[in-house]
Parts: sequence; structure tokens; C-alpha cells
Amino acid sequence: MWHNGKLFSGGYANGKIKVWSSDLKLLKEFDAHDYPIYHMTPGSGSTFYTSSSDCAIKHWDEAGDGSFKLLATLEGHNEPPRKLRFFNGRLYSGDEKGDVKVWEDGKCLGTIETMEEIWDLLAIQDHFVTVRHIDVTIYSIVQRDDKIRGSVRNSIPGRAPLHTVGNRLFCIDRNDNVVNVHDLEKSGNPLLGSLRGHDAIINAITAVGDRLITGACDNSAIVWNLENLNQQEKIPMDGYVNALVVTEDGKVYAAGENKFIACIQV
Repeated sequence: MWHNGKLFSGGYANGKIKVWSSDLKLLKEFDAHDYPIYHMTPGSGSTFYTSSSDCAIKHWDEAGDGSFKLLATLEGHNEPPRKLRFFNGRLYSGDEKGDVKVWEDGKCLGTIETMEEIWDLLAIQDHFVTVRHIDVTIYSIVQRDDKIRGSVRNSIPGRAPLHTVGNRLFCIDRNDNVVNVHDLEKSGNPLLGSLRGHDAIINAITAVGDRLITGACDNSAIVWNLENLNQQEKIPMDGYVNALVVTEDGKVYAAGENKFIACIQV
């Protein structure tokens, strides 16, 4: 996670989070959970959220002296929340049971039961998108009084990870190491094209400017031109790429196998 001018890395067995400078110098590490971190997402201002295999979501704030203060612990998931997204003042959390919870100011506004383990989750305007390894499902969000409900808008073949750029939705093909591009706004979410170039499972997608970046188990990251969907560059990495993040000024960081973290020039 990139937040507040720093890079945050988790996934360690002891539940620690490490904080890095932009030139990858370790600034700090702190105990966030008692068990491994599943996901992190920026919140409002200097705050952020973390989830763990302990089923809890924690809301943190970074103080001016660089210390981290626990603001709240959000409880309600019966299975670990795998993915967190913060959008328009609301936190969306999706767990291994398939429940997506919507939170605002520490209160759960509602739970949408997707009946499928959440491997990735996006929150966009008046809908959210979930996926495991067979179908990508797009839900409309309806609020009645102070409660949130969700209804299925469409399902398309695909698996995690997910990403959006404008009105385009990027997901991985069910049966191949290919990124499929769908129109997010048109009825039926038609396929616009496919990106072929990786030789193994694709684990991460992000975008910066007019470029899309993907990372995979073939020890590479690929930079794609978003205008023509052509491969621009394939960058060798020091192991499997499991995560990609982008900074405000367009830097891209990759992390993965054997705890490597690298800055990619794109």
C-alpha cells in the first residue's frame, strides 16, 4: 500500500507492518495484528485500514511523529476479510465466506451475501465488483433508509485480480494467463480486447497515466499501452510478483517472492 508518502508492506507471519521511504529505506515497523495481514487500504486523510486472518479490521491513524494509533477495531466478519476498499467515505470489506460489508464512521450499514469467497473487490460509484476464480460479478448498490442492499447487475467470465481505468474493467481470463478488457458501462459489459504476454498466473494489476502494469508468477512485470492495448515493455523481476502499487507521482513498486520490493521505471 502507498499512503501518506510512504510504502507499507504486510503479509508477514507475525502480523507486523513495515513502513518504507520512497527509496526503500525501512523507516518503521509495528505490530498491527496477532496474525498475518491479509490486506490494507488507505482511508480518509492520514488514516488507513488493515485486515487479518483474525477476522478483525483495524482502523489506524499516523501521527505527526510517525507513530501509529489504533482508532477502532471493526468486528462482524465470521471469516477473514480478504479485501478492503475505501470509496466516497465508505469502507467495503469482502471475506472468505463471500460476505461484503459496507462501513461508514465505524458502523456497518449492511451485508451483501455473494455466496463466493472474495478474492478481489472494487467499489465504483453506485456499484461494486467481486470475483473469485470463475466469474466476475457486478452489483448495484441500493440504500434504503440507513441500510445497504446489493443486487446483481451482471456476471462475466473471469478471475482475480481486478482493476478499472475509466469505463474499462480489467480481469484475468478463466483458463489462460491473459488480461481481458470489458466495457464497464455498456449493457452486458462486452469484451473490448485481451492482453497476452505473461507465461504464468497473473497476480497483480495497476495503472499509471496511459499505461497498465501487470505482475505474474513468470518473474516479470509487463507495461501495456492503454490506448491501443499493446505490450510496451516486459521487465524481468527477482521472483514472483504478488503486488503492485502506484504513487501520486507515478512511481510503481512491485513486491513478491522472497519478500523482495522493487521500484519499477515505467
